[in-house]
Amino acid sequence: MMQRLTSHPILQRFPSIKQFIKFGFVGALNTTIDYLGFAVLVTWTSIPYLIANVMTFAIASTNSYILNRRWTFRNADPRWRRQAAVFYAVMVVGLVINEAILYTLVDHFQVRKLIAKAIGIVIVLFWNFFASRFFVFRPTSVSLPG
Repeated sequence: MMQRLTSHPILQRFPSIKQFIKFGFVGALNTTIDYLGFAVLVTWTSIPYLIANVMTFAIASTNSYILNRRWTFRNADPRWRRQAAVFYAVMVVGLVINEAILYTLVDHFQVRKLIAKAIGIVIVLFWNFFASRFFVFRPTSVSLPG
């Protein structure tokens, strides 16, 4: 079904839209990992919410790198170590933004942790896409077919 959806003629003419849709699917999976993991940790453990956020963000980010490199951006750049370093630098910026939002909403505005986490995820989504597209997985002469 995904192949059928992403092979639509309009999406073939506008590859950035196709990439954004794929990024959205990968992001939905990563968001599920991040959000549910966070919910479990803050609800059923005594791990502080900002530490729980770092833990789940790290797991989701690793999954994101693998799936976005191989599927979303079809990137086969042999300099994957450099690419991974840039990716994690981008993710650290996203994490800092996410932590600031979470801390501000929870500690200063008394927003519930799970609601604050959801707000942070939505805001950081845009940073992650554009930074991934233009800094991490920018088109190279080496890409995977399809």
